[in-house]
Amino acid sequence: MTLRNVLAAFAAILAAICFEDSTRADFILTGTQQMTINTDISNEGSVSLKGYSQLSVVSGGKVNSLYAFGWSTVNISGGSVQGSIRATDYSTVYISGGSVNQFYATEPTVLSYISGGSVSKFVAWGNINISGGTLGEIWANGGALNISGGTLSNLEAINGSVILNGIDFVLGPGLSLNGNQVQGLGLLSGEWSDGTPWMVDIGENDANATITIPEPATISLLGLGLAATILSSRRRSF
Repeated sequence: MTLRNVLAAFAAILAAICFEDSTRADFILTGTQQMTINTDISNEGSVSLKGYSQLSVVSGGKVNSLYAFGWSTVNISGGSVQGSIRATDYSTVYISGGSVNQFYATEPTVLSYISGGSVSKFVAWGNINISGGTLGEIWANGGALNISGGTLSNLEAINGSVILNGIDFVLGPGLSLNGNQVQGLGLLSGEWSDGTPWMVDIGENDANATITIPEPATISLLGLGLAATILSSRRRSF
């Protein structure tokens, strides 16, 4: 087990401990209760959601930490979460704006949708869809992580699957393809379907994880390499 695997396991244990302490949250939503945060309550503690409760953080809102249990829903469209979001059970988290310091999705049943805003550190487990926003560290710990947009920085693939839905991929030194699976460590770049360029530094690519790119893009990339080989061969024949 590598040091990164140990750190990932420690993060999961720490998240579980924090969930146990979340029963002491300053604000507790249960049943179908709803709450909107549009002012600074970051000095007043954390919010815990249970049942089918819903919480929204909008422009001007600031909160320390959020704990999502059951079938609860967290919606971040503005403001900031200065500590962390910790989601478990069948909870759903939407991030379309604002800023989140740390986001821990700790169960395979968690649903997460990131279309905007920023997340400095994301420990991902569950069904994750990223279509926009700015992501710092992404730790893929299990489940399915589907990325089709956004600004990426670092990817640590420990477990589960990561799918990068882009075009015009460029493999940096240390990376190779096995079919449509990216292997090795290094810089991977390309464009999203709308033509926006992106780049991610793959710092961990464990045997229990898969990082894949779409099959047509793979064929195109290999085709370019084959064309270059043929052209080089023709030049030598002359």
